[in-house]
Amino acid sequence: MQRYLHRWFVANYLYMNFDKPNVMVFPSAKQANISVKLHGTPMAKVTSCRYLGLYIDDNLNWTYHIEYIYNKLLKSVSIFYKL
Repeated sequence: MQRYLHRWFVANYLYMNFDKPNVMVFPSAKQANISVKLHGTPMAKVTSCRYLGLYIDDNLNWTYHIEYIYNKLLKSVSIFYKL
């Protein structure tokens, strides 16, 4: 499988940054001790990640994304208020 992925990346002129990939464990597998390695390097487990502009958390709810948008809007509103 690893050779095929490597060939696909080379054929499409892509490069994978091995520092960025993360692993997120969703609720149904919380109790399972899952470790994922990429080229022998363990990937970091995270509780939330950004995907296509949305923040997804490991409980599959919108709490983290809503807080992010709220804080972003709060900054903008305060700037408009001062103007």
